[in-house]
Amino acid sequence: MKLCLSQATIQGTPTAKAVESAARAGFERIELWWPQVRGEAEPVSPGQLKETCISEGVRLAALSGTVLELAGSDEAWEASLADFRQAMQFAREAVVPLVSFSPGTTAEDQAEQAFATAVRRMSGVLEIAERESIDLALEFRADSRWMTTLPTALAFVSIFESERLGLCFDVFHYYCGPSKLEDLTPGAIGKIRSVQLSDLIATPREFAAESDRILPGEGDFDLRSILGCLRRADYDGSICVESPNPMLWQFAPDRVADMAHQSLLRFFVTAETDH
Repeated sequence: MKLCLSQATIQGTPTAKAVESAARAGFERIELWWPQVRGEAEPVSPGQLKETCISEGVRLAALSGTVLELAGSDEAWEASLADFRQAMQFAREAVVPLVSFSPGTTAEDQAEQAFATAVRRMSGVLEIAERESIDLALEFRADSRWMTTLPTALAFVSIFESERLGLCFDVFHYYCGPSKLEDLTPGAIGKIRSVQLSDLIATPREFAAESDRILPGEGDFDLRSILGCLRRADYDGSICVESPNPMLWQFAPDRVADMAHQSLLRFFVTAETDH
């Protein structure tokens, strides 16, 4: 497993600076956060970003934070697709191999209608991915009305039988949604392209927000069991710290990146010793 830092954990930090902070903390990979990249007052060019990564010895693992309203209204779908195309163009120019996306919400009352619409739209999205030679990872979310569990997300991506499409496994949404540990089967893990770790403490899961996330290993989630399942299934992708907590953004990015790396390093060293 390859340790990775999500730019969302040090949100507000310019992209080039985020790469430098990740490198100084000991990360070899960074996952870019599209809302940050897209909204920067002085955006970094893909060429500049590639040069920074080479000089710092950091690999761009993924671009996350995109949304595709696969089962939403036509207006919401078109707006999300336009933004997604922009993200894919940036990923191609910066040589980012993976773009993860959340599936949005739906106003449909019937599951069959929502999924029929989503399948049709996803087929077109996969054509974009093939043209750009970029892999995609669908992130199921606890706050989505139609894609809240690992089994549902797995069934959806399996429809397409495409090597371009896999899963983004966000532990926060796994725990705050109705998924269960037995859902984390070797077959499901075989479809996972990225894992995002965070933790939660003293907050009811039903009311937990993204801003309640804390660094992994400091809360109530049973991360050891999850990582054990991944290890037994020979998962060898990124393990990314994604804790978009505004409290963390108040500290220097180098300090937060180091804290994030230490939280993972302690966890993995302990796990390997136990193993």
